[in-house]
Amino acid sequence: MHEIEKLKPLLADERVTDILITSSSKTQVEISGRLTEVEPLFENESQLRSWAQAVFSSCGGRLDLSQPLGEVSVPTDFGLLRIHAVLAGECSLDTQVSLRRHPLRSLSLQELLATNSINLNQLQLIQTILLSKENFVIVGGTGAGKTTLLRAILNEVSSERILTLEENFELALAGNAVALKTRESNHERAGAITLKTLLRNALRMRPDRIVIGEARGEELLLLLQSLN
Repeated sequence: MHEIEKLKPLLADERVTDILITSSSKTQVEISGRLTEVEPLFENESQLRSWAQAVFSSCGGRLDLSQPLGEVSVPTDFGLLRIHAVLAGECSLDTQVSLRRHPLRSLSLQELLATNSINLNQLQLIQTILLSKENFVIVGGTGAGKTTLLRAILNEVSSERILTLEENFELALAGNAVALKTRESNHERAGAITLKTLLRNALRMRPDRIVIGEARGEELLLLLQSLN
């Protein structure tokens, strides 16, 4: 996707995990948990706005006055990018873009252990949960590594038929995984595909495991129902 070329100078640094564009005149990157301001990527608000809308259009998403907030994911040579945007207007004074990068290659649990991301007791607990096929929930703050940990856990059972239900394709699992994605309603407010719809269909697809990528608000009730 040629729009991502705009970010290439920043994404070329593998240490960069997040790119935060808070206006056409301010851009920051996160490296090792610290934010650093860099040279702006856009000359003016109009250029930033047009770029953000082009990114969403290329990914099959919508970003316009009727839907000024949105999120898309796109696989690139730099990793899997999750891009959230807010258009200037009623919701924000400036167009803003928040990008998070997930590596295309998932780390293993052993690699997480080697980097002290988890300890031996936690590794053994995870292995016990997987072996007994117990339900589990991963919680944590923004940037805590929830997706990284979940991908590592699920790669331990990659031979099983795993159905992932997500708002955007982020887990990108190898092996025998099947990824399903929600869909927002169209201009007539029809045609939405919700997590509830995906869960109902996933149960008919002979899953060994079902994974809900993220639960917020009303999705928490769906999560509790799916755990039963």
